[in-house]
Amino acid sequence: MADHAMDWQARCPFWPQEVANRYREAGIWRYETFFDLLARQAGRLGRRIALIDGERQIRYDRLHRDALALAGGLSALGLVRGDRVVVQFPNCAEFVTLFFALCRLGVVPVLALPGHRDLELGQFADFTGARAILTAQEPEGYDMVALARRVQDKVPSVRHVVVLGDGRDATPFDSLFRPDLPLLAGPNAEDVACFQISGGTTGVPKLIPRRHMEYLYNIRMAVAASGLDGDTRYLCVLPMMHNFPMACPGFLGTLQAGGTVVVAPEPEAGICFDLIAPPSRHGDRTGAAAGAAVAGCAGRAGGGSVRAAAAAGGRCHAEPVQRPAHPARAGLPAAAGLRHGRGAGLLYRADRQRRAHREHPGPADVALGRAAHHPSR
Repeated sequence: MADHAMDWQARCPFWPQEVANRYREAGIWRYETFFDLLARQAGRLGRRIALIDGERQIRYDRLHRDALALAGGLSALGLVRGDRVVVQFPNCAEFVTLFFALCRLGVVPVLALPGHRDLELGQFADFTGARAILTAQEPEGYDMVALARRVQDKVPSVRHVVVLGDGRDATPFDSLFRPDLPLLAGPNAEDVACFQISGGTTGVPKLIPRRHMEYLYNIRMAVAASGLDGDTRYLCVLPMMHNFPMACPGFLGTLQAGGTVVVAPEPEAGICFDLIAPPSRHGDRTGAAAGAAVAGCAGRAGGGSVRAAAAAGGRCHAEPVQRPAHPARAGLPAAAGLRHGRGAGLLYRADRQRRAHREHPGPADVALGRAAHHPSR
């Protein structure tokens, strides 16, 4: 494992040169990073609400400023372009800010899921030579600080443990907002932006490098296929770092479309229904629910603010989603989905069963359904 951050990043697979040139010339790959996207939206949308997390409403310009300030504090820890860090956060606005801050620096997060423990985090950190673990400690939850310290003890490259919440002797996340610090140049659009995680069906999950330019293309196409726009309210229930609720089109697609992301802190039905129920509070919205429960969400929310549903991990049949649970309610007009396994990454419409690269679903908002919460160990 090379010590120099950029030497390590260069080891990640890339496309054949002739294919890469064709994608660049066709405009499929653009010279834009995720932080460039946020900066553009902050300049264009300014005071529009980007995130709603509980009682907090965070505007696009505030999200941009916070990400820059957090990038300053992360840089002060010694993190530089190409370094890797392991991130294991719950669903919260801070995760979105952290993701954009890391993208500003070119520091590459390994996006661990909430259910990952010593085996997975240890392998992620060791394999990538991670310089830090960023986690969150909830008052009554699993001791994530102790978990991070155990990994740090076994992996010499881990120099810092940063904790959102009660971090005891770790670096407090809230102490890293340093708007006064200058920043070095950011990453190239063809740098690795993050590592997503495979399903782990054949062992410890594998790391999947996603580069700014190709991941942003993926998101643009998912936004077009799903019909997201500036009026979209996307309810993010599944773990936000998972590829599906993050980028297919996910919260990143919602921000790219100029919509608003509503954060559900837990994937619990009561919490989700409370967030869906009052249209006057957050407007028409999308939602995330367990795949088999997408039909239940449709029935409970039909006739209200949810306009469409999508599910991952299996075929979503149109009839249960379109059938209302109560005679006075209307079901959802269509359901979109993301096929994993043999059909990985292909969006489809349940009412037509056609792939989205052949036919876009139209202007309905999309409620994203369940992918695996965490792989079995």
